[in-house]
Amino acid sequence: MFKLISPDLPAIATTPNQTSTPLIRIWKGASRSQAPIAKANYLLSFQSGVGLSPIAYNPVAPLYTGLHYQYTIPAPFYEVFINGLSKADNNDPRKSVPNVYWLKDLTLNIYNNSKITQINVDLVLRAVAIATTTANQYQIDTSTWGVFTVPTNIFVDGIELTESDSLTAGTFKVFSGRINIYTSAPLPTGDAIVHINQNAPLVAKAAIATYGYTEFAHVCNLAGRVYLRALDYLSPEVYEFTSDDAQYVTLFVPLDLFNGLAIAPATVANSNIRDITQVSF
Repeated sequence: MFKLISPDLPAIATTPNQTSTPLIRIWKGASRSQAPIAKANYLLSFQSGVGLSPIAYNPVAPLYTGLHYQYTIPAPFYEVFINGLSKADNNDPRKSVPNVYWLKDLTLNIYNNSKITQINVDLVLRAVAIATTTANQYQIDTSTWGVFTVPTNIFVDGIELTESDSLTAGTFKVFSGRINIYTSAPLPTGDAIVHINQNAPLVAKAAIATYGYTEFAHVCNLAGRVYLRALDYLSPEVYEFTSDDAQYVTLFVPLDLFNGLAIAPATVANSNIRDITQVSF
């Protein structure tokens, strides 16, 4: 039961004009809590309210389509580029087939059709150049960035700096855990744009199995386990699925489930999709 304590509640309970039966009633005043007396079939309520009915469907066996990887980008960013992969349309992975990536906050998600241990990433990062005790010398903390190179110049407050060992004004130099910046005058804020390139280490988070399906899917089942719609389609978890409700249902499956599991191939419109019987981790 629910108890609302707002002083704006009406003194007398009323039923709004509607065609469906109210699921709960609200009283103003003393608590009227009690044990549950009914089980709500929310799908049936949805059907009554908008004229749709749940669909029971036994899909064809899924196909293994790839692996899901995640990598944490080391700093806030402007752009991400990955050679050989495409960014999911509108950053929406529900419409995706293998060899795409998408972003959620600082997390880079990769859906690749084969096993990989690293991937080359170009990142344009937003960093802060902090003043040091030396006049006109600033530092960018890179201690959490991992191994990287800086293939282009750095821009700080709109000023372009060139990499050099001279340590003179207008240059920068990469050291272990930091980038030193040398200017001819104090910087107003020290906001920096840094382009880095790195081989990002990857560990597979889940295997991906795909159904070819053009209807709304509320739940799915694979090998006796129920999969629910992802709470956040940009950050799917194992035992969840995403769907564009037009072409694909994509299951995020624990890696060990596919070891030795044989499932017959099915037809899904993508040349990169492979029979699960051929999967090996």
